[in-house]
Amino acid sequence: MLQRALQRTQTASMFQRNMQLMSMRTVAGKNYVMPESVDDVIKSLDKQRPTFTMLYFSAKWNPMCEKIDRDYDNLTASKGEFTHIKVDCDE
Repeated sequence: MLQRALQRTQTASMFQRNMQLMSMRTVAGKNYVMPESVDDVIKSLDKQRPTFTMLYFSAKWNPMCEKIDRDYDNLTASKGEFTHIKVDCDE
């Protein structure tokens, strides 16, 4: 149990380090933005104050993420009232 907790802590800190290295960037032809840092996500949401926000976490190595990418693109197109943020956990 302690080992699992340590793994989770290490994974979370790795995720935070990766997110710190990343500003919000738009993706051509897509209805979402991708963060370059956690601070940029927070600043963007604080500035926009959206009513609805959808965060989508994906990873290139995960085959399920690849399967649902098209569905996510359709969802972002149909739900324009949401602020869509796609987080690539590998970057």
